[in-house]
Amino acid sequence: MIHFHSFPFGALSLKQDFISSNIPTAEEMKQLTQFIQKEFESLDWIREKQVPIVAIGGSARNVVQIHQSLVNYPISGIHQYEMNFEEINYIKKHLLSLEFDHILRTEGLSKDRADIILPAIRSLKSFIHLLMQRALY
Repeated sequence: MIHFHSFPFGALSLKQDFISSNIPTAEEMKQLTQFIQKEFESLDWIREKQVPIVAIGGSARNVVQIHQSLVNYPISGIHQYEMNFEEINYIKKHLLSLEFDHILRTEGLSKDRADIILPAIRSLKSFIHLLMQRALY
């Protein structure tokens, strides 16, 4: 491994630090996004990378499972499942259109992640967006 970094935050701590209820307000998402972008942009070495992002962990798994449910994906399993920025954005918009009790019943989403899935998606989207911008230069 040449470069690596472990950020001092995750979906749960982002939720605790920036979001006061189960559904974030527009202002809370703005502050969360600014924090995440600042953290990601602090990695100078990431600027020249053009590599796939491999997501691991419960939130990543839930994002895939939600997407598979929404598109009626015919095969169960998440390994090597590929998604693009627009598909992740589609999931975010879908979840934001729901009341929290409907989010809790979203196919593919673990109930214990219902309150942290939006900060997790925001983190993923911010990182992808950063790499997409870097690829344009």
